[in-house]
Amino acid sequence: RYTNVTNTQVAGINVQQIKSFNDLSLMDAAKVTGALVQGTLPINFTMNLQVSNPNPTTAALSKMKWVAFIDDKVLTNGVLQEKVSVPSQGTANLPLTIQGDLLKVFAKKDAASKAFGLTDLNGVPKRIGLKIRPTINIGGLDWEYPGYITLSQTLKAE
Repeated sequence: RYTNVTNTQVAGINVQQIKSFNDLSLMDAAKVTGALVQGTLPINFTMNLQVSNPNPTTAALSKMKWVAFIDDKVLTNGVLQEKVSVPSQGTANLPLTIQGDLLKVFAKKDAASKAFGLTDLNGVPKRIGLKIRPTINIGGLDWEYPGYITLSQTLKAE
């Protein structure tokens, strides 16, 4: 499950607590406008995940394919190659850094407004989604989950 989203930046500006374009300072609004004029609106953030292991032995997440969404539109995707060990009947934290370009997903007139209000005041995602397809190592064998799992406060498989 995801715990929160941190370090949300658009065009190099921290927008974690920004809910609309009108909340930006004049200088920050100029940076966003300048990026739009250049034909790009980069966004990056860290989605913090909590990985659980209900098994009686230590398990390891050896690889994870992922797809990130904003308002149900694919922002970007990737593969995490970092091994994460999860203790038996325990949890581990996994920060996943996500980078994309809002102008590759949304029309220029909508891109800037999509960048704000992505989380609530506690950093809990409101409009950001994530699907994962983990590969888990149990007893020395890699096992890839057969489909993608949609992360939310509760898991649901597709």
